[in-house]
Amino acid sequence: MATAGFVSQLRTARWRLARIIPFARPYRKHFFILLATLTLISGLGAVSPIIIGRVVDVLTSRRLGELLFLVSVQLVISLTQGALSYLHGKNSILFSEQLARDIRTTVAENLRHSKIEQIVLRPLGEITNRIDGDVEAVIGAILNVLPTFESAVNVLLMLVIMPFVNWRLSLISLIFVPAWFFLSFSSAPRFSKLREELSRRRDGLDTIITEDLSVGGIVRAKITACYDLAHERLHGQLNKVIEARLALNSISCRLNLSQTALSSIAPAAVLLFGGFLVARGEATVGSLVTFLGLLGRVYGPIAAIAGIQTQVLALGGIFSRIIEFLDITLERHGEMKPRSYDVEIDNVSFGFGERTILSGISVTIAEGERLLIMGPSGCGKTTLSRLIVGLYRPTSGEIRVGGLPLNTLDINDYRRNIGYVSQDHVLFTGTLRENLTYGLGVCPDRQIWDILATCELDSVVQSWPSGLDSIISSQGSALSGGQRQRIALARALLGGPRVLILDEATSSVDPKMESRIVGYILQRFPKATIVVISHRPSNLLSDGSDYTTLDLGSVAEYAYS
Repeated sequence: MATAGFVSQLRTARWRLARIIPFARPYRKHFFILLATLTLISGLGAVSPIIIGRVVDVLTSRRLGELLFLVSVQLVISLTQGALSYLHGKNSILFSEQLARDIRTTVAENLRHSKIEQIVLRPLGEITNRIDGDVEAVIGAILNVLPTFESAVNVLLMLVIMPFVNWRLSLISLIFVPAWFFLSFSSAPRFSKLREELSRRRDGLDTIITEDLSVGGIVRAKITACYDLAHERLHGQLNKVIEARLALNSISCRLNLSQTALSSIAPAAVLLFGGFLVARGEATVGSLVTFLGLLGRVYGPIAAIAGIQTQVLALGGIFSRIIEFLDITLERHGEMKPRSYDVEIDNVSFGFGERTILSGISVTIAEGERLLIMGPSGCGKTTLSRLIVGLYRPTSGEIRVGGLPLNTLDINDYRRNIGYVSQDHVLFTGTLRENLTYGLGVCPDRQIWDILATCELDSVVQSWPSGLDSIISSQGSALSGGQRQRIALARALLGGPRVLILDEATSSVDPKMESRIVGYILQRFPKATIVVISHRPSNLLSDGSDYTTLDLGSVAEYAYS
């Protein structure tokens, strides 16, 4: 039963590895160069013990001419191996780095196109560790597979040569081979569990570092004066990582110790029996030296062959974590484009798992009209806005745009016509111009300044030494909350949206400025469908326009004018 389970695990591990291998196809040239150089290095390495053994015999007979020839051959072999090693190293970097790049970019692209429900509850550190640390481990495993080919060639070559040197010593040396495989395979299941546990603990560590050592995390520690708590949080998780590493290292050390013992016992047995043969005149000193040199080139490759199976099996959990993101469910959408941007929310419900957030919501807003979504915190206002954008899909009911179900639309085209300003006001590290024009291509400065004036940011940006080319960070730490919100709003407006969704988009702006900005928006985009989420509706209704109001607190719909 244990053997059957191990074979099943090994097949699963090989299947996981096979899922990654297709990424290597564009770089098969580098792959074959790696194999060729490894094979040549191995073949040349097999010649060295023969030459050294021959040198010993030549020295005893004092044939200096042959000695000079043998030394010259060994020098050429060494120089050739050096050149091949350089070629191997160069192609190893090209192969591994490009392979890692492609896997990481594919995983990142899948995450961007995935259903948001699959990643919204994941810690940021987990995603970071999978793309960085786990991919690094997978690439390391693939690179370690390559020397297995060289090891197999080396072992076969040695098994052919060694009997010609001395067949009796060959039999003694091969007695110890099964022990290598037993030691490696018996350690693999425990290796697998500990490697996966280490990755989980690294997820937690990366999450803590990302959260606690960001600007927001440092500010949180300062404001709450919880330095000790933050220290213990990081220190405790680091200790968990250390414990997992120690447990993994413990098994590795025990395995290495056992294999080292075999590496010592086998040559000792060969040396003892070989010495007996030399003493009886049935072998020369040179042949014994040759055999010991060849033996050193057998046990190392055999250990590599046994170990690679174990490593691939031990990394099974890591492969699974990468494959999970490669197989993540992607958004499905159609190819239709709406003729209008009337938005109909028809008996929509939504929830995560067993938790229901929205239930039976219905409201219709015609193109060019305005919808005000109200309600207490946690009632699902932001969730509803994300449903309209198509980030979430209803668990029941339907959202239609221009009479077409949202899932039949070309979602990318639809979103390009939406200006969505969330309460998170996400920025990224770069210039203000790059943040404003993200996804829009090149925009004329005049157009940018017009939008900045609409958001009452023009005078602020003009006061900066570098103006539009000023650097801002992802945290927007040098900006006020109102400035961050208005930059996010300006970015949404710059695209000329057909639908504008403002989710607490001006909550950090003072009421008078908020009223002016809303007035500018209504004047500049009179035909846009506008959805507003706000706790201060009075400031948004001061222009006298008609709003359809959806109160999620009572799920009541009424006209407000």
